[in-house]
Amino acid sequence: MYNLMLSKMNKNEWGLLLGLLFMWGCDSESAGKDTTELLTGKIENVVEPTTAISTDGKDAAIVVFTANKAWNVRTEKNWCKATPASGKEGESITVAITAEANNSYDERNSNITITCGDAIKHVTIAQKQKDAILLTSNKVEAKQEGEEIKVEVKSNVDFTSEISEKDKSWLKPIAQTRGLSTSVLKFAVLENKSDNKREGTITFRSGNLSEEVSIYQSGITPSIVISETNYKIPAAGQDITIELQSNVKYSICMPEVDWIKEKAETKNMSSYTHHFTVSPNDRNNSRKAEIIITDNNGISESVRIVQYGLNPMIEPVEFAAFPGAEGHGRNTVGGRGGKVYHVTSLEDDGTKGTLRWALEQNGPKTIVFDVAGTIHLKSDIRTQKDYLTIAGQTSPGGICIADYQFWINSNDVIIRFLRFRPGDMSGGEPDGLGGMDKKNIIIDHCSTSWSVDECLSVYGMENSTVQWCLAGLALHNSTHGKGSHGYGGNWGGNHASYHHNMIAHCKSRVPRLGPRYTTQENEYVDIRNNVFYNWSGEGCYGGENQNINIVNNFYKPGPATNSKATSKRTRYRIAKIGVRTEEYCKDDDGNWNQWKPSFHKWGTFYINGNKVEGCAEVTADNWLKGVYEQQDNDEKVDNLWTDEVKIQIKKTAPVVATNNVTTHSADDAYEKVLEYVGACNYRDAVDLLILGDVKNGLASCSASSNSAGIGYINTPKDILMALPELKDDPYPVLKIDTSIDMTDTDGDGMTDDFEIEFGLNPADADDGNAKTLDPDGNYTNLEMYLHILVKDIMKKQIEGGTK
Repeated sequence: MYNLMLSKMNKNEWGLLLGLLFMWGCDSESAGKDTTELLTGKIENVVEPTTAISTDGKDAAIVVFTANKAWNVRTEKNWCKATPASGKEGESITVAITAEANNSYDERNSNITITCGDAIKHVTIAQKQKDAILLTSNKVEAKQEGEEIKVEVKSNVDFTSEISEKDKSWLKPIAQTRGLSTSVLKFAVLENKSDNKREGTITFRSGNLSEEVSIYQSGITPSIVISETNYKIPAAGQDITIELQSNVKYSICMPEVDWIKEKAETKNMSSYTHHFTVSPNDRNNSRKAEIIITDNNGISESVRIVQYGLNPMIEPVEFAAFPGAEGHGRNTVGGRGGKVYHVTSLEDDGTKGTLRWALEQNGPKTIVFDVAGTIHLKSDIRTQKDYLTIAGQTSPGGICIADYQFWINSNDVIIRFLRFRPGDMSGGEPDGLGGMDKKNIIIDHCSTSWSVDECLSVYGMENSTVQWCLAGLALHNSTHGKGSHGYGGNWGGNHASYHHNMIAHCKSRVPRLGPRYTTQENEYVDIRNNVFYNWSGEGCYGGENQNINIVNNFYKPGPATNSKATSKRTRYRIAKIGVRTEEYCKDDDGNWNQWKPSFHKWGTFYINGNKVEGCAEVTADNWLKGVYEQQDNDEKVDNLWTDEVKIQIKKTAPVVATNNVTTHSADDAYEKVLEYVGACNYRDAVDLLILGDVKNGLASCSASSNSAGIGYINTPKDILMALPELKDDPYPVLKIDTSIDMTDTDGDGMTDDFEIEFGLNPADADDGNAKTLDPDGNYTNLEMYLHILVKDIMKKQIEGGTK
């Protein structure tokens, strides 16, 4: 009967029945439950941030709340974000609001919206502004007769103004205003009654913030005072205005470039304004020029213009210790990735900013120089810590280290573009640059002179290179305990390279092929493309138990070499080969000493392509007279210099790999070394004297007694006979190159100019160790900056060579 009733129901009746069944099911599921509770979210116990986000964004704002179900947080502004941004129900839910650095000068705010079901809560967070003191101009010109000047300061913090102590006699405050907005401060500039122009400084300070304004005032004597001497121009080009004061008639000398043009000029009595147009730069690299303003009396001032490139690029370079590092020390890492320490003082008292202080710092490091000049040491100085780069090329004018020994006493060391001239001040026996028994060392483009022992003795290392270094004018009769010395250097090591160096005006050890006892069983040495000048005594000799390539070196006899005091065969010597004798390997008591492993062991030698100027016979055959004739078969070699030994030591192929050294012919190497050896980025009078002598076959200075030999000196002051312009001080003045703007706001070792040009952030110290500039991603940005400083030198010096 029931089945029959169902079968007779129509569609409407069926629909009504199903609806009643559905309502019945829902009522049974919700029985006893509050439907309001199911639909409503709750956000309670909200704790809003008590402090603002820090300016740099590193200190977050914290929001705490309770939610009864799933929630999410949304920030109104895209400069901040919430972490986490969503989550499940819970008590004391903590959300951190972080932000990017606020580089504006205003505080900024953002609403934070918390949503939980249909519940919404709003919280406002703030981020502190960048504190600032802004000057409308940081240079003011004042008249010689004195005047009142105004300095406009915009600031969002309280500040004070301070006149530097040295300028208080002629700069006086008239009114002092402190505030949180624009302030105008007045100062009186008193009459300048002296002949010279003067410059003063007023500093505006608030906590760690400071800004300076420079006050320029001409003197009674003729002068030209320029308000701005450095201009940084974008690639798009722009007009610039040069304002100056002059009490003389002057002329403008334009640079020999076609991208700077002078516009119509405007002059007013003693204040002059000149307008120039800098054309767009469609090249990838930056370009530089100087406008010289001068008068008939020789007074001149220069204005430096740097224009950035359109798309600055750095070419890919081979990965090594630095681009251009070659030989067995080429893989030294130095201070890569470590901290940067600035040398800001030429003093040697160990205080912050001195070289001695920088060397004492722990960890990998790169030392850069913000100064130029001579550092007169008060005692010997050592590298001390591993993983070190000393980047002498960063100095705006060059650095000389004087009076005491500089000693390499650590591993993984890179030293570049420095001068070492210890002289006789210490009364000891200093090398010019010395070190031994370490590993991974490379010395590049250094100049060494005035040593009491050897000029350049970096040897007994494991994996080392000495390249493009100048060693000259060692002191002959000085303070050495053995009497006369004046030597070039000891060269050797466990895989050591010496290439494209020069030894000049050193009596002997030019060079001494000298193993250390620590490396005597693993001596593998490559000596090529060096220039040796004006030796006498023993010249080049040694090589006991060493395996050495002597390839394509240029031997140039000088006045001492050709004098009667020098034996005839020494004049055309390539090398005098020796062996450790029984006398050498035993102590006075007859017991073996540390040299026993080398007893009676001859070295092996690949000698080829060397040139002795003026001796075509030895140039054509290095061995017969250049090597074999140089040694006698006597007690000095325990009578072992036999025909069999001569055959045994001569090899027809290299006995050690070059490890990627660019090799030139001897003649080409001579020209390249003359041009690029030593600290060639800033040549000084001493290096120029040595190079001039080598080029012209001269000996411009000798010891006053002439007892040392022609071209050899006993004391640094002996050079004054050839350089009278130095007066009583043999150390040339290394002047600061004012054409370089050394500003490095973030202290990462790279100038702001460089960072701006190549798209880095001058306010971010971390980008120095990033690797965004090297197309291959190997070198840090700091290393690429160090490379750019001398890239033209490193590129041109290897042209025409082969690997």
